[in-house]
Amino acid sequence: AVSYVPPFYRGKALSAWGSRVRVSAMPALRAETGLLDPETLIYEWKLNSVVQGSVSGAGRQVFYFENDSLVRGGADVEVEVSSPGGSLRALRRITITPIAPSLVLYEDHPLYGFMFHRAARGSYALPSEEVTLAAVPYHFSVNDAGSDTLDYEWRLNGSPILPTGSRANVLTLRQVAEGGGEASLSLAAQHLDHLLQAGRETVRVLFGGGR
Repeated sequence: AVSYVPPFYRGKALSAWGSRVRVSAMPALRAETGLLDPETLIYEWKLNSVVQGSVSGAGRQVFYFENDSLVRGGADVEVEVSSPGGSLRALRRITITPIAPSLVLYEDHPLYGFMFHRAARGSYALPSEEVTLAAVPYHFSVNDAGSDTLDYEWRLNGSPILPTGSRANVLTLRQVAEGGGEASLSLAAQHLDHLLQAGRETVRVLFGGGR
């Protein structure tokens, strides 16, 4: 899917409702002379059983579409590949089911950068008196985590708070008094162009003697 995952992420980008998806056909049609060049083959693409004539034809190995099949609950993609004379053919179908995107909070360390090996989830004890947390929007239709097309809303103990600096997905927490305790930190994100792309995360922050 054409959706966001952080750098060096070992998984793949998944399709959320309304996200753009790239499907590639990798045919292996063999004639007497050997394997046929994929660029010379004829590709007929179908989306939910409807022929996509504008993206079908010779050498059209790649098909892009918007995964917004709400009624069907997913998108059925089919491609039939044939040799120029039609003597060889291959057919393949797949169903791509959208998932719900998610938010994950990570510490943005001043020296080491994003601490991707340890997400801030459940109960999170502040490692120092000042910590910067950054939200990573997995599988949203954006190019970067701080995209203007995502509306972030931070709340501390239910009250709205403003993000740190110009990046709406970044918040710095500071312990300004002695002692310890805990607070509820929540973040909601809503895609402004795709209303079904939304996520929420809540973390119980422990500080001072509350660790």
